[in-house]
Amino acid sequence: MLERTSRLLRIALIVPLLGLLPGVSTGAEPNDFPHFVAHAQVIFQGKGDDFASYVALHDAYDRLTPAARKGAGQLLSMIDAMYGRYDEASGHYADTFPAKAPPLCPSSPYAQTPLDAAILTVAARSRVLLINESHSMVQARAAIIELLPTLRKAGFTDLALEALNPANADPLINAPAGAGRSALPDDIKAGFYLREPVYARMVENAKSLGFGLVAYESEDVDHRRREAQQADHLQEWLNSHPKGRLLVIAGYSHIWKNEGWMAEKLMASTGGAVVSIDQIDGLGGCRGPKPAAVPSLWLSSAGQAWTLHPERVDATVTWRTSDRRGHASTWLSLGGMRKPVSVPSACHGKRPCLVEATRDDARGGVPEDRLVTFKASESSILYVTPGNYVVVERTLKDVRRRSLDVQRDGTPVWKLLP
Repeated sequence: MLERTSRLLRIALIVPLLGLLPGVSTGAEPNDFPHFVAHAQVIFQGKGDDFASYVALHDAYDRLTPAARKGAGQLLSMIDAMYGRYDEASGHYADTFPAKAPPLCPSSPYAQTPLDAAILTVAARSRVLLINESHSMVQARAAIIELLPTLRKAGFTDLALEALNPANADPLINAPAGAGRSALPDDIKAGFYLREPVYARMVENAKSLGFGLVAYESEDVDHRRREAQQADHLQEWLNSHPKGRLLVIAGYSHIWKNEGWMAEKLMASTGGAVVSIDQIDGLGGCRGPKPAAVPSLWLSSAGQAWTLHPERVDATVTWRTSDRRGHASTWLSLGGMRKPVSVPSACHGKRPCLVEATRDDARGGVPEDRLVTFKASESSILYVTPGNYVVVERTLKDVRRRSLDVQRDGTPVWKLLP
């Protein structure tokens, strides 16, 4: 899967003209695609009412032809993820990149091994560990969150994020470890990806574990230059931190060790000691043995990891889970870290409805969870860690605020706020 998100995003922001996105015909729905891009721009640039723009974005998407959706689906899926509609994000992503049959599970001598147990074997001799994630299918971020304690204990010192640009990342990088979500403002200044609650949880947990943060993104629109600049930023950090070990989170194919991607360029400058782990090809699990309920690698008795594409990456993660809120096997609990809380009478039953739960001590920060529902039949279930929250419920006309105290066992206590 090629990393096309940033290219699509840049096109949508810089050249919002009909026909420039893949699969969009200049004769298809001439009035709806520009409207779709215009509403996406408001959200990506943070220049208006994001919620109202998201509702309008959905309406515009519903009016697009299948050909136009092929160009717009991935763009919408990233915004779906920010608004907690993870199941729908997967569907819209498939409008651009149709789902393929899962790969065959490897046979002997490989055995399925939970990722958090296998990671130390795979990354034992690496100074740089690259793991990819999907900007639309957020379960990949959940897997990284569960790895952080293991990797920190193993000596990895810093977390490098594609979401951070060296030009404006200093406030977050220099924020104290205990700042929590207050160091992650819920606006475009933090960067689009950081506004997604699970990505924000990943950053917050990393800081609390003692990871430093490293910014390495490049804003260059040329593919070759962008990959080279990303690799250069990482190499500069490695040169100035000779004892550091770096965990790098990148989108899609930036972690490939061939075809001119960032990992290949980083391999050339470091001389090796770089391990790449792919989560994208195995997001739907694999065909064969019953898939594990946790992200897994496949290891031989000698500790060799299986990879679907050995020319690209060193190991492939497989994992089949559910994006559905309230589902017994959903990844949204983050391994039990978060508790499901049903919001009673959300928005007094009116739709569309936006519900956000923000820590009481981090108002203005990225919410612990947010969800938009479009139909009364959709339940409003949030996933939050125990603690005190302000829950804001919005329709296009009304706002209601309530306090929520989530006990350690997940029991919610609600109070209406003025």
